[in-house]
Amino acid sequence: MHPIKVSLHDTWLNLHTEPKGVRPVDRYQRTGFGLYVARPFQNHPRIRYWEAHLIPELGLQVNVFHYHPDCKASHDYYLDVMRIEQKGHQWCTEDYYLDLLVYQGSHARILDTDEYLHAVQDGTLSAENAEFALMTAHKTLNNLGAFGYDMDAWLASEGIELFWKPEAVTSR
Repeated sequence: MHPIKVSLHDTWLNLHTEPKGVRPVDRYQRTGFGLYVARPFQNHPRIRYWEAHLIPELGLQVNVFHYHPDCKASHDYYLDVMRIEQKGHQWCTEDYYLDLLVYQGSHARILDTDEYLHAVQDGTLSAENAEFALMTAHKTLNNLGAFGYDMDAWLASEGIELFWKPEAVTSR
């Protein structure tokens, strides 16, 4: 079982530190609801660029991936369930294993339940963090369902409007 994935976003240095290394970031932008991140993906067979919104209040990181020309995703959004804390110019995230795929206007799926269960069973994920992750995933799925799996409509009801690079709309 891999440990909880901890990442650090340094908005002064434009660096994203994660378990696989330190990555330069093209753009950080503070929003009224969190932090926007955009950076290239290096040496990935399918993904060439990554954009994300860190939304602490919802316990979510909303991701859009830009794929290499010969690759395409079937989903519109990839959500990571995580705790997000801001300390000055640094944002720290702890990824609690559960992920959701959103197929805009259609449905959503939870991923990595097996990893989540192993992390709970072996003590990698504390009872408090396991409860947070499970409640966040359920609340997210329930809200998506209530809005017909239109993530933009759900987030708008929360006062959140996401933005992406223009090419993201056509590359997903």
